[in-house]
Amino acid sequence: HNNNMAALCLLLLLHLTSITYTTAKMQPLLFMDMEDMVSDPGPFGKIVPVANPVVEQPQLLLPPNINWTAGATTFAAFETLDNNGTYEVYVAIGRPGEPIIRAPVAAGVTRRGKDPQPEGVQINRYTTTDFKTWSSPVTVGYLPNGSGERAKKYYGFEPQDGSIWTVKSMDRNPQTGEYLMFASYGSDAHTFTATKPTTENVFKPTTGSLKSTNFKDHDDCNVFYLSMTDEWVDLQIMYELYDAVGLDPQKIKKYCDNVSNDTRRVVSLRTSKDGTNWTQDWGCADKVQDGEHCKTFNTTQMVAPCDCPLDAPDLEFYRIRAFTLGESGRVAAHALNYVPSPSAVVYSPGYGRQPLWYCSDHCCHGPHSYEEWWLGPNSGDIRNMAGWRRPFRDTKAAPHDIWLMAQPITTANQHLWIDSGKIFGLDLYRLAGLYTPGNGEFSTMPFAMPESNNLWINADAHWYGGNFVGGADEGRQAYIMVALHQVEASNGQTLSKQIPGYEQENCIITNTTGLQIPLKWTSKPAPIPAGTNVQLRIFFRDAVIYAIGEM
Repeated sequence: HNNNMAALCLLLLLHLTSITYTTAKMQPLLFMDMEDMVSDPGPFGKIVPVANPVVEQPQLLLPPNINWTAGATTFAAFETLDNNGTYEVYVAIGRPGEPIIRAPVAAGVTRRGKDPQPEGVQINRYTTTDFKTWSSPVTVGYLPNGSGERAKKYYGFEPQDGSIWTVKSMDRNPQTGEYLMFASYGSDAHTFTATKPTTENVFKPTTGSLKSTNFKDHDDCNVFYLSMTDEWVDLQIMYELYDAVGLDPQKIKKYCDNVSNDTRRVVSLRTSKDGTNWTQDWGCADKVQDGEHCKTFNTTQMVAPCDCPLDAPDLEFYRIRAFTLGESGRVAAHALNYVPSPSAVVYSPGYGRQPLWYCSDHCCHGPHSYEEWWLGPNSGDIRNMAGWRRPFRDTKAAPHDIWLMAQPITTANQHLWIDSGKIFGLDLYRLAGLYTPGNGEFSTMPFAMPESNNLWINADAHWYGGNFVGGADEGRQAYIMVALHQVEASNGQTLSKQIPGYEQENCIITNTTGLQIPLKWTSKPAPIPAGTNVQLRIFFRDAVIYAIGEM
């Protein structure tokens, strides 16, 4: 027995010594606003957050044979779950476009309005590996108009009822492979689910019937799977009554629209563990929320315009799309801003939102304003309404009438938004960064030194301009220097100490822009043990710092 035990111990020892232990790759750290810097040691200089708009990618192509101007919308996009470099895109065909262009009216059907309704919404899935060639479509769902619970309200008979399905958003649980899709039918919100939806008509209503709604609310539902709590979050647009929160509508909403002049659209949320049963709006303080209009409000659980000079007094938030920026774990969003216009102007020929729709008692839905970038809570918990920031109020995230309904796909070097008719992109992690016009410096959040010791910086410090004054001057002022500090705790305080050999004078970057510029110190210092708590001190001028990470 002793010999057997010795043999087992020897085998176990040999097995353990053969194991190669590796640490997880460092998660990229992004620098998008002032909250991404530590306060001790604090920053120096004038450092301001800057954001970039998406840029059209004309070399990339969308699925063929789709009439994008006649009511087709890309509402979801992902890398497939097997992570093999294949991407999937979901297109709702038959959803009304902007302006509305609808299918021909069926013979003998009476209409509530002048515009004929499309027959329904077809939901197609396409795949690609290069955004140039695409698979044939698979129709994973179909929503026939006139199929909702209000089918007999206006006409007394089916199938037409004056209401149409609009597919809003979709996200997925990457662990289970479950996809959850939102569609609205008037103020009725419906969810549909499927697991790895690759076959025909696989999406099914979570309530078991198209006639049964999950809840009633404003018709814009923006679903996001929150992995940290294993639940679905709907960043729900809700209506806020001005006088119920102590605001005077006469001083704010100068012009009425289709929801009157005493109400504005703000962002709140609902949550669900199963995608079927949802909480009421967190911003609604009614004991029971029985529709899309609440009477009392919890303003701490919503994001509303600031009611200050930073925002237009009549600003509203019409839609929001939250997404994760690649492997960083950071959440951002773009919100569609909206301000009503005088109805007399809306009625004028050719004005925005033509042909006319959503007019009530001569109060008309006006045109939207533009898409605005928002930054989510640094923790990644999008339920924290107080953690959402709006540092880029005046930056248009996208060209006019480009709504970016789907979340972006992240490739090796880009974030790509597949929109209705075009593809737009940003270089990896370059949605927003920190810029200084003079000499500036700041320290990153502490992080564990990766085993490789190979760090990169995503930054733009390129030189530009010409030789107009007999030599280089203003166009060649950009530089970046990087120092490495060790972070230690002592007597209840955090101390940041310069590591010898890793001084900023030994790591100078000029006339360079890149997504992964290697950080090299010319002094060739000794490697830092893996797991050591460190931070970078970044010195820069006329440059933008976007992110750091591991090669």
